[in-house]
Amino acid sequence: MEVPPPDLFTTDKEWAAYHALVDKIHAAQKERDTTAQDDALDNAVDRAFLTPYCLRRYLRARQFNVDKAAAMLLATIAWRRATRPDLLTTASVQAVYELGTVFLAGRDRHRRPVVYMRPGARNPHKPELRVQFMVWIMEMSIATTAETEGVEKITWVLDFSTFGERANDAESRETSKATLDILQNHYPERLGCAVLVNPPWYFRMLYMVISPFIDRVTREKVRIVSGDAAAVTAGLTELIAPEELLVAFGGQRSSPIGVVAAAAAAVTAS
Repeated sequence: MEVPPPDLFTTDKEWAAYHALVDKIHAAQKERDTTAQDDALDNAVDRAFLTPYCLRRYLRARQFNVDKAAAMLLATIAWRRATRPDLLTTASVQAVYELGTVFLAGRDRHRRPVVYMRPGARNPHKPELRVQFMVWIMEMSIATTAETEGVEKITWVLDFSTFGERANDAESRETSKATLDILQNHYPERLGCAVLVNPPWYFRMLYMVISPFIDRVTREKVRIVSGDAAAVTAGLTELIAPEELLVAFGGQRSSPIGVVAAAAAAVTAS
């Protein structure tokens, strides 16, 4: 595991938690490697994933409880070994990608990559492929971050203009549940901001009811932008500069598909 930068943490307590987590991960890896048949591959994959910034995200996600952070991180390591999200390619998710319901395009004013999503848009594909596609989007987005420069999170813009097109079928519910589980358990501390554009009235009412019970940090990551086109553009440009915002929302950026393809090509070539 690489040497952590000196400014990774600010308190002795946090540093102690970090070193304790490193020891737990090393111990678990050593125990497993005595019987593993594919040590070289797994160890190479693990080393690329287990950066000091990765460990910090898991510690933060579990309020620096070392045992809980270790359990969460070891579960992710096992999941990544089993599913190999790092090997997903554009071709493997092309069918879902071409629907244009989720795509990566530009950066916000904090240099975070922006992912646009249209909840409720029709998607004829099986849940397994849809979930695989969402994992691919996360991997592509993360590949464009710069954790050593303090950019680790992703901004999501959820456009509800097509909400309700898709029936509330079992496959859609299965996809949503599986995706949420993966994002919560295997990509902690990756949400920078979630912007909800013209969500349904009942969604806004529900959020108003539950928001007092949501912790302050999470609550501050959620923004609701409502109104006509001008109001939506004004709300979004507070977070995303006009040259980085999609034309569809009143910005200047176009061809998001090309942006995703370029990111995929860059990752494949690296």
